[in-house]
Amino acid sequence: MSDLKSPDYMNGSCFCGVIKWKADVSKITLSAYCHCTFCQRTTGGPYVHTTHHPSSSISFTGLEHAHSSEWKPRKHKKRCGECGAPFASYSQDRDNWSVWSSGWERDGDGMILGYEKIRPTCHQFAGTMQMGKNELGELPVYEGYEGKSKRLDQDL
Repeated sequence: MSDLKSPDYMNGSCFCGVIKWKADVSKITLSAYCHCTFCQRTTGGPYVHTTHHPSSSISFTGLEHAHSSEWKPRKHKKRCGECGAPFASYSQDRDNWSVWSSGWERDGDGMILGYEKIRPTCHQFAGTMQMGKNELGELPVYEGYEGKSKRLDQDL
């Protein structure tokens, strides 16, 4: 990772702060609202805002405190062993981290610092979403990954 003070870097942590990360958000490969059943069941919500990062663009401290469970072959869900907060998943095949937005650093009003850099571009895995399509706003809606699957909102 290059200049760690660059404006393209953002910080995050689990709820208790034992696990922390710093990411070059200019290298994000995907930022989306994910409605897959994995995200629903591991976070307890109808969807999660996820950002995907090549491993070379993100660094962690405190990962020795993380619980890791393999939920698909070579894909591991990460949860803090201290506070229990889910914060990411890691794909060995893609050498890619998926970080959930709940952990990004926030200002005094609770807003994510630098949110405009990680703003979602779409809804994905909408086939299992737990909300109506009319509740999704203006972003495109996909059956799977953006650009790699059928777009579902064209006929709304």
